[in-house]
Amino acid sequence: MFTDPDVTTVMPQVPGGAGLRNQYAYDKDRIGCLTDWSARYGDVFQYGSAIVVVNHPELVHQVLARTNREFSATVPMVEHQQTAAENLDAWMRGRRQGGRGIHPDLIEQCDQRLDQALAAAVTALPDKRLVLLAACERICGHAIIDICLGDEAPPFYERTAKASDDILAVSRTFDTPPWGAGRRYRRAVKAERDLTDRLAAVLGRLRAAPEPGSSLADVLLARPDRMPDPVVAAVLRISLIGGHGTPGTALAWCIREMSRRPDLLARLQAEARTAPPQAGEADLPYTAGFVKEMLRFYPPTWLLARDVATPVALGGHELRPGQRVLFSPYLLHHDERWWDAPAEIRPERWLGEEKPHAPHAYLPFGAGPRVCIGSLLGLKVLVRAVALLARDYELNMDEPANAAPQPDILLVPARAKVRFVPTSAGQDLRRS
Repeated sequence: MFTDPDVTTVMPQVPGGAGLRNQYAYDKDRIGCLTDWSARYGDVFQYGSAIVVVNHPELVHQVLARTNREFSATVPMVEHQQTAAENLDAWMRGRRQGGRGIHPDLIEQCDQRLDQALAAAVTALPDKRLVLLAACERICGHAIIDICLGDEAPPFYERTAKASDDILAVSRTFDTPPWGAGRRYRRAVKAERDLTDRLAAVLGRLRAAPEPGSSLADVLLARPDRMPDPVVAAVLRISLIGGHGTPGTALAWCIREMSRRPDLLARLQAEARTAPPQAGEADLPYTAGFVKEMLRFYPPTWLLARDVATPVALGGHELRPGQRVLFSPYLLHHDERWWDAPAEIRPERWLGEEKPHAPHAYLPFGAGPRVCIGSLLGLKVLVRAVALLARDYELNMDEPANAAPQPDILLVPARAKVRFVPTSAGQDLRRS
């Protein structure tokens, strides 16, 4: 447990700091090292002189809630080559503008298009064994681009997928500052500018179209308050950048578990086959609970960081500018202090009216001023994708024996392959 915030205490430190021995152990087993160190040194400890690791939900909440004040997020410096303050202002302005568009009522207007886009994305996959993660990235990426851009989507996928990889890799690089990311950073800068220019051209064409379409871009442009094009572009840009790697990784974990658990898959199938067209979360409660549980058990964004911006006390310890605070949603999600039986995958835990965890102990999308504003769209895509696959497809999986999660920029499954085989029930439903 952490100490009273008004009491300054000596912070425990990992012996050897960030030396080669510890760095080798950490690179070999990142989750294992963080788990072991947290058990040995408590909920706040130091790793070298610059890294402070926090593993208590209340303290993590304080860090997230005070981001942009005492703490700062690593700003993806691909929008402007200006000062850090100007970068932060531009980034947050874009997030606030984007948040106006990624609203449940607006997203619901695209429900029919979402189902069609997901079905088309799965059908377009080659009829052979595919790398699981790559296939899931294509499903989510194609579907989200189609939802966002409609008929403008086809030319966007390949370039946007590469841009997403580069931009998110730069923005989530904790061990190397952005200016040290070298070639990938330069690619991210170029990709960001390219995406911005292409979106401006798309919005110009859509504004001039005689009849509105059914994409999110069309819905946003048709709003009665007439959102300016830069605001609409901010909504779409955030959705496109985040619509490839993170939801694709989450879907890969869902498919992996569905293929391993016939009992769980049978329940998902039964629910999906009795749900109405364009079913929402309320129509698919078990499926939604399953997705939330997989985001708990295998959070794609498994490690987050905030930089100390001003001298600040946290959990009874003094932090100084130049230090970085690391915290792991994975560790919080697997801590017996905050969850009942966290080592078990239980979708049922999400079906009750009360939250199944201690306050602030569930962070699949972050929290505070820098929470993922595309979480509503991402969650909807995942729920509907799982329902589609459970209803209409047999999932034939191959994966390495004793495969363990691979924690890098995202927490990804070990290299596995999958083949999506349409079921007879799924074929009958599509014909009807």
